[in-house]
Amino acid sequence: MFLLIETIACVDGKLQNLFWHTLRVNKSRSILFNATNKLSLEKTPLPDFVQKGKWKCRILYDQKINGVSFEPYIPKKVKTLKLIESDIEYSHKYQDRSAIDELFAQKGEADEIIIIKNGLVTDSSIANILLFDGRGWLTPDTPLLEGIMRAQLISKKVVKPKKIKASDLFKYKKIMLINALNPFNESNAINLPKALVR
Repeated sequence: MFLLIETIACVDGKLQNLFWHTLRVNKSRSILFNATNKLSLEKTPLPDFVQKGKWKCRILYDQKINGVSFEPYIPKKVKTLKLIESDIEYSHKYQDRSAIDELFAQKGEADEIIIIKNGLVTDSSIANILLFDGRGWLTPDTPLLEGIMRAQLISKKVVKPKKIKASDLFKYKKIMLINALNPFNESNAINLPKALVR
C-alpha cells in the first residue's frame, strides 16, 4: 500500500497552519482510502529539540499515521528556473516522488524547474507558483498539487487563480515559490523573464 506525506513547518515548538494541513490530509484519506474517520494532527508528538528554530515535520500516513519525523529546515536558494514538459499526475502528496525527481533531474544548470502540462503552468518540483503581473499576484489554476499555503492565500484573496500558458510567462514581472515552509514574502520573489533558462 502506498503512503502519503504531509510536510508541516514547526516553528519554536509549534506546528503551523494545522487547520489547512488537517483539511488536506483528511480529504486525501477520504478520496484514496475511503476513510470516514478524521485524523487530528494537533496530537502530533513534538520532541524537545524542536522547541527552538524552524523544523520540517514529515507525517507519513494512509488510513492512519504511520510515522512522524523532524529535520532542520534549510531553505533552498532559487534564482533560475527551467521549463519542463510532462503529463505527470500528482494530485495528492505521495511519499513516492520518483516521477517529480525524474523531471527535476532535467533541470540542467537551473536551480529549479517549472512543470508544464498540456501547455499550462502547474508547479515547481517543491512548491506552488505565484506570478506578479505588475498589479497583483496570480497563481495557476492548474496546479499539480493544491498546496495549503496557496489555498490560504486564495481564501484571503491575496492571490487569484488564473489559467496561465507557458507561452505567457514572459509577460509576468516576478515569480514566487510558496509551500508550507515558504509563506508569501515578496522579498523572495524572482525577476522574470530573466530567471528563465533554456
